[in-house]
Amino acid sequence: MGKPARTLTLAIESLLTLKRWMVIKPGSGCARNRKGDFYRIGQPGVSDIIAWKPKPGGGVYLICCEVKAGKDRVSDAQSAWLGKAAAQGAFCIVARSCEDVEQRLQEL
Repeated sequence: MGKPARTLTLAIESLLTLKRWMVIKPGSGCARNRKGDFYRIGQPGVSDIIAWKPKPGGGVYLICCEVKAGKDRVSDAQSAWLGKAAAQGAFCIVARSCEDVEQRLQEL
């Protein structure tokens, strides 16, 4: 994730936290061990931000937010993750700004 995307991710995380959402950034990627071998960390395609908030009367709202900046595009793995999450009732957002998130939250 490049610097603009990191900055936007932090801004969206702050926005959701101020709106009393519980927020996590699960992350995924790869790293090298001491031998120089690559290994995967996390699940490919997992959203940049996952947040939840109690619904009035019971249950929870669940948001999976994929953050994109500049010319970034949603990968096949990210699209698959968002599709699975939506099928389970999650509210999925591809955000290029905090305003994108604010507008989508109004739909809840």
